[in-house]
Amino acid sequence: MAQFGFGLNINKTAQETGYDQYKTNLFETLGAVGKDNWNYNPVISLMNYGDILEAQKESRLKNLEPVDRNVLNKEYQNLGLYFEQDEYQSVVNIMVQQKEEELERQSIIQRGPKGSWNPLSGGFYVGAAKLATGIGVSFLDPINIGVSFIPVFGQANFARLAASTSFRTARLARGAVEGAVGAALVEPVIYGVAQRIQADYDLVDSFMNIGFGSVIGGGLHVGAGIKRYENR
Repeated sequence: MAQFGFGLNINKTAQETGYDQYKTNLFETLGAVGKDNWNYNPVISLMNYGDILEAQKESRLKNLEPVDRNVLNKEYQNLGLYFEQDEYQSVVNIMVQQKEEELERQSIIQRGPKGSWNPLSGGFYVGAAKLATGIGVSFLDPINIGVSFIPVFGQANFARLAASTSFRTARLARGAVEGAVGAALVEPVIYGVAQRIQADYDLVDSFMNIGFGSVIGGGLHVGAGIKRYENR
């Protein structure tokens, strides 16, 4: 998930990575948040993994030898990349590009308005805007939408809940559950690819992504339910 910047220390500061120190506005910050979230959606993760596999395949076909890990560690340590084994240069190039883009996004977010959990401060609304941006971008991924409708809630449970509460509440609950389950199913792919390219993405981000899946699922199910009801 994106670096939302709720007053937390981002992995690399602008000074450490050599980016400019000027402040960025909220619009620029939200753009970086959106790009960061988009980069960790299932479709992009699969595309990144496909690029790596293709790079490996082409290097083998050309009979290229992997670059010594000690050489790679010396050359790319300034980016925070660490290689435990030799790697094809074509794969390294993908990792370097991804890391440079990630650091640039982090720099923009870090130099922008700070979010806050305090509802009495202006930073709370900045944080809310960042969160809404992240969720909104996640809605654009077709895989996120598809996995939000995996039928795991059950019609019997749905009927009982609808009878004891309301149709809308039941759909919201079912969407939240199915969205979380769907997100949990695709999260290993996202996490695995992120680790492969050494992205700044850990287990905390994974749990946040699953939480986002619950929100997406709830929203999609409620929206679909209202549309069906109105069409009757």
